Amino acid sequence: MEGTEIGWSRKGPRREHRSGTAESGVPVEVYDYLYKEFNPIAFDAEEWAKDAGMRYVVYTTKHHDGFVNFDSRLTDYKITSSASPFGRDIVAELTAACRNAGLAVGYYYSQPDWHHPDYRTENHDRYIAYLHGQVKELLTSYGKVDLLWFDGLEGTTADWDSKRLFNTIESLHPQVIINDRCGLRGDYDTPEQRIGPFQVERPWETCMTLSRQWA
Repeated sequence: MEGTEIGWSRKGPRREHRSGTAESGVPVEVYDYLYKEFNPIAFDAEEWAKDAGMRYVVYTTKHHDGFVNFDSRLTDYKITSSASPFGRDIVAELTAACRNAGLAVGYYYSQPDWHHPDYRTENHDRYIAYLHGQVKELLTSYGKVDLLWFDGLEGTTADWDSKRLFNTIESLHPQVIINDRCGLRGDYDTPEQRIGPFQVERPWETCMTLSRQWA
């Protein structure tokens, strides 16, 4: 849907205490099947990584709409699904290209998942297993990971079983840098749409768009 935002434009219940129900946007019965038309044939990971003037890349592996941009074994709602006309693992291609270009690699992963049937239901523990499983896939499928950028909105440590999740992350990649959006402080702050305060005891990085949208 041209001109709309990824994730946030999915209409309907979001099962999130912060967000409630989206009254406008793309109907769920349409949005959840757009991936069958999504075919970014011009995507070129090598071109993205070449002469970009960056030192690192953080890529969205899954946003709040639940669609997965890597070859997860835990879902068919993914870019490598047989229903996807693209059918390629974007995370794998981009990670390899960044490594070849000497760039550090980070993965954005949204804990909120408005598509998953167990998310914030009486079966939320099954969703926790799914979340932890996918993060482990990201950490074991593509080589060294430099940074993890979680986006839990207002979720708490208990919502994501964050202490156990962090233990798993650190056992697999002890050098990884983790942001502050998983219920725990992590390694640095991420002020959003504003410049962070002066502070010398803890790093921060502003999370800001160049327009009023996230897409």
